[in-house]
Amino acid sequence: MLYLSVSGNQQARGELLRDFYRAGDAASQTHFAFPDVWPDNMANLDELLDFPITIAQLKERLLLTLSQRGYLLDFEQLPALLETPTYQTTYQTTYQKLLERNQKLHIA
Repeated sequence: MLYLSVSGNQQARGELLRDFYRAGDAASQTHFAFPDVWPDNMANLDELLDFPITIAQLKERLLLTLSQRGYLLDFEQLPALLETPTYQTTYQTTYQKLLERNQKLHIA
């Protein structure tokens, strides 16, 4: 997983993420590794690059870079792949595990 902040109030988002994990009692969980969130150490990509960039521009640059590095990006086949039995089985199994975890945590 990746958390990437492109622009905006990163301090507030960082505090929200930290509070979210604290409210969910992430520190006491033993089966999952939750990230430590330090809002003061988090920055936006536009700050790190020292120029403004939009999400659309970032997406365009990321896709271009992946393509230039030889990754096949085929968005036309994605809907069909999502309907394959293999994907559907994996999705349903993962979704069921999520529901069971949430019940144990009294979320659902």
